[in-house]
Amino acid sequence: MKTTLSFTLLAASLSASVMAQTPDPGQADAAPVAATSAHTLSGNLGLFSSYRFRGIDQTFGKPALQGGFDYAHTSGLYLGNWNSNVNSGAGFPDGNLEMDFYGGYKTSFGDFGIDVGAIYYYYPGSEAKVLGVGASSGAVNNKELYLGVSWKFVSLKYFYSIDDYFSLRGADRAGLATGKNTHGSQYFDLSANYDLGDGWGIVTSSSPRGLRRSLIPRTERP
Repeated sequence: MKTTLSFTLLAASLSASVMAQTPDPGQADAAPVAATSAHTLSGNLGLFSSYRFRGIDQTFGKPALQGGFDYAHTSGLYLGNWNSNVNSGAGFPDGNLEMDFYGGYKTSFGDFGIDVGAIYYYYPGSEAKVLGVGASSGAVNNKELYLGVSWKFVSLKYFYSIDDYFSLRGADRAGLATGKNTHGSQYFDLSANYDLGDGWGIVTSSSPRGLRRSLIPRTERP
């Protein structure tokens, strides 16, 4: 499986939190104390040399502009959206945009952590039936559940497709449609994210958002 070396040419992060002022009941004249909000909203934007999804080149070797937004609550619940340009020839007829929507729950116990949730891949403007192989009409899409475990800077995540894998039905060795559904497709993602300090980190990943190694500014993601 080929790995692409990508450098972040442009990165931006946004964060917003609501600050509440709580006076000390024992000191009427004391300055208000700022309390950190339980809600966090962050954003990310990056320009990469190319984009690979599970080993498949999504931009035919051309640059990809990627970005999204994430909401996190101190309880561990989170929601997010991530987007990237793609090439219609990569399996998304008439489509040139990937939109991912996800949500789940994440928590940690010392050096160990768990992450469980669901993700929906959507390619607006694409037409699934053009792919053939028994694909249904409508835009290409995919729905997956995932379960992740981590230890310090190493993580392993398991993905399970709950419907036809990217709108495709089964095919035989000759490429002819069998009509069989393709739900139950599975994928494992092993990655490492090592903090170098001063806001920098080294990321090695076979993640759903492309196979790449990067030296990039760290951004806190849920």
